[in-house]
This record gives sequence, structure tokens and C-alpha cells, in this order.
Amino acid sequence: MPNKISSIKHSDQTREHIPSKEEAGYEEASPKVAEAQETLKLPKNPVVHRGQDPELFWMNKYGPDDTDDQLTIDIRSLYRHEHIAPEQLMEGLYSVVRDQGQDEQMDLFSTNELFGNALEKDELEKVSEYHTHRDGWTNRLIQGDSHLVMASLLEREGMAGQVQMIYIDPPYGIKYNSNWQMKLNDRTVKDGSDEHLSGEPEMIKAFRDTWELGIHSYLSYLRDRLLVARELLTESGSCFVQIGIDNLHLIRNLCDEVFGSENFMSIITYKTSVGLGAKHLDSVSNYLVWYGKNIETVKYRQLYKGLTLGGEGATRYRYVENTEGIRSITQEEINNPSLLPKGSKVFFKQGLTSRTGTETTAFEVNFLGKKYKPTAGGW
Repeated sequence: MPNKISSIKHSDQTREHIPSKEEAGYEEASPKVAEAQETLKLPKNPVVHRGQDPELFWMNKYGPDDTDDQLTIDIRSLYRHEHIAPEQLMEGLYSVVRDQGQDEQMDLFSTNELFGNALEKDELEKVSEYHTHRDGWTNRLIQGDSHLVMASLLEREGMAGQVQMIYIDPPYGIKYNSNWQMKLNDRTVKDGSDEHLSGEPEMIKAFRDTWELGIHSYLSYLRDRLLVARELLTESGSCFVQIGIDNLHLIRNLCDEVFGSENFMSIITYKTSVGLGAKHLDSVSNYLVWYGKNIETVKYRQLYKGLTLGGEGATRYRYVENTEGIRSITQEEINNPSLLPKGSKVFFKQGLTSRTGTETTAFEVNFLGKKYKPTAGGW
């Protein structure tokens, strides 16, 4: 019997009721939309005070005349194009295979058997005041400019301060091969190659206009998206930016300005290649730059790695404690831990004091009625 197909539900969560693409424009009748501002304005440098703190400066950062310190974004509406429940789709396919031959004239879509009913209410009875009423929560895949999409979620759907994690995978730079892929089945794009150049003049113009100022356009592009992302994050939220070695240093500076250097969490390094063919020392890694909205309240679960006795990170564990007392562990027991008596605890010894210390680490400790203080340095 095949396993039951299911999906994770968020029955206690809701999101705003939005129109379908056929109903585009209907949302303007909603009081929330009619009374809302048509643009979103955010300070371009919310953390760093100009002239006081270090900041990265690039061409047109504050506009052509260096006086535009507000980011202005047009607010657009998002429309529902289709609703797919994967578990219903797969269950429907299984039923087709199971019932094949019983009814060759079966109309799979007459009762929406493959895709299910996406709405909890009848189409004729649904509410017309979009962005005012709530629907059950469903995950979404949104196609569009991330800049405008996030602004719509922020203003139209009231998601300010509600997002736990944002992962941004921008172009690693402004080279042709990092921003252009003509075919879905061919990810190989060579910079400067006529074979990989689009025959569509509009696409070439769009590429040229987007990165007109080179790295300066790139920094403005990413800064604008980080600013909106910051507004979406909850106080315990995190933002991850995936980037390569070429612009890692610039992204660090940019994130410092948007989130504040005090909210930097870490840089996660992961290997992507073996580094063959470089003229000099090759870079074999990409990076995840991690910032929290507020480092004091950021949600974090500590990672642990299991140790193997005698293996990497566990060579210092040379003692055993059990009912018979404390003794050194034998090499045979390291090679075969099953030889250890039942209930044994393996541990290593470490000094309680440090040769160097400060006033905050050189304090007295009261243990069993006796006071102890480090003879030199601190704890």
C-alpha cells in the first residue's frame, strides 16, 4: 500500500484575501487599498549617520545630485494566477493509475480531481473587499521584481515585521555570465561569446539599462532590496545573502549600513569547486552573509556535531568515570568503546583558570563554604 500523501498545514494562520488575475483592479474598491499610499518611502541609510559613521559610497547612491536620501517604491497589487495543492495532484495521479481501464471516458478535471478546490468558499459567494478579509494560509511562489513584490507584501498585505527568514540569492556581480541564461536546459553562459548573445534587442537593452553604471548600479539594486527586506523581518528574524568572493567585501559594508554592524551574525562558507585552472590561488567557496534584525532577540538553534571517541575533535577525551572511580582510558577502549563498563562517562580535564584575565573574570567563587580565587589571570 503506498504511503499517504500529505503536506504541512498552517491551519492557525491566515493571510489577506487577494484577487485573481481576471479580477485585477477589483481591489481598488477596498477601503484599505483606496486610502493607502501609492508609494512606499524608506530612508536609504537607516542605521549609519552621514558624516559620523563609516559608510560605503558609490555613484548615484543618493541620486544624481547627492541629495535624495529617501527610497521611493510604487505600490503594486499581487494577483493569484493559479492554485496547486501538490498532495492532491499526486493523489489524483495515483487514482488515475489505479482506476485506469475502468472508465476510459473519465474527465479528470470535471470535478477538479487533480488540482482540488483552492478556495474555501464558493466563487459566487466570495467577498469582494480584497485586502480586508482573510483567507486560510497557503504557501506562494510569486513571479515578479523582488523589489516590488516585497513592497506589496509590506504595504498591501500588512506583513511588516512578520517574516522570520529572508534568503537573497542575487547575481554575484555584473558580468554577462552571472545575469543571463537564455535556455532552461543550458546553464553554460560565456561572457563575450556571440553564441551566447541574445538575438532580442529588447533583452540586450534591458541588461544594459539595469547595469548602466556597472558595480554602482549593482550596489543600488541590492541596497534597495535589503532595505525593504529589513522592514519585513520580525525582531527575531534573519537575512541571508548568498554571494561569491568578488563582492563579498562590498556586501558586508552594504549590510552594515542597512542592518547595523552590531547585528552581523556570521559568514557561512561552503565549498563549490576544486579550484583547478586558476593562474594564481583560486577561490573554491561561496558565502552566506548572515545578519539578524536584532542580535539580542534573533532566533537561533545551536548546531552540534557528534564526536567519535578518538576521532576528530575527541582526542582529548582520555579519562573514564564510573562506579569504580576515575582512571585513564585504554587504547583498546578507544578503538572499541563497547569494552567500557556500563554507565561509564568519558571526559577530559581542563584547567579552570587562564593566564590572562580582566576584572570581570577575576572574581571569587564560593564552593562548599570555601572561597576560591584564581592565583593569576582569571577564570
